[in-house]
Amino acid sequence: MCYWTPYKGCLEDGSPYCYPQLPLSNTLSSNLLTGLTPVCKKSRASMLAGGFEAAIILSQLKASRTIMRGQQSLFNNYIENPVRKTTRKGRSADMIALRDECLLHRYYYHIKLLGKRYDMAIQELSGEFWIKNSNIIYRLQCNSERLEQIMKQEQPDLKQLKILYPWWAW
Repeated sequence: MCYWTPYKGCLEDGSPYCYPQLPLSNTLSSNLLTGLTPVCKKSRASMLAGGFEAAIILSQLKASRTIMRGQQSLFNNYIENPVRKTTRKGRSADMIALRDECLLHRYYYHIKLLGKRYDMAIQELSGEFWIKNSNIIYRLQCNSERLEQIMKQEQPDLKQLKILYPWWAW
């Protein structure tokens, strides 16, 4: 009787592979492709006497000695490895920096020029930029040096803001 196990050597004759007892079925070829080796209680010589099919299986097993475990597959020859792109997908750091700069100027406009409260200004910016309030606060904290520079040193008036960002309703 034959059963299928991972390769661990032959039980009787010490050969590197053991061969199935005939008659061979369709499961033999599928088990060979999955990396399982048949282990039988009959010797290799008695298996070869079984017929042409056993000789084919023997040649397949001998040819597969050089293939590493896990390399036998039905479709390895047909599937090509995908080419990796070198460009980074996702959000561009340059665009995020430009958005943050505009966000800082809009924050300055709401706080200094319109005199709104902090929470109302954050709520207004959330509606304008489609960003959650917590993310707006985080972006303001990340760019606190630039925000301080805008608030204390530059202090642009309404005319300068219209020149910088003409698409906004100032």
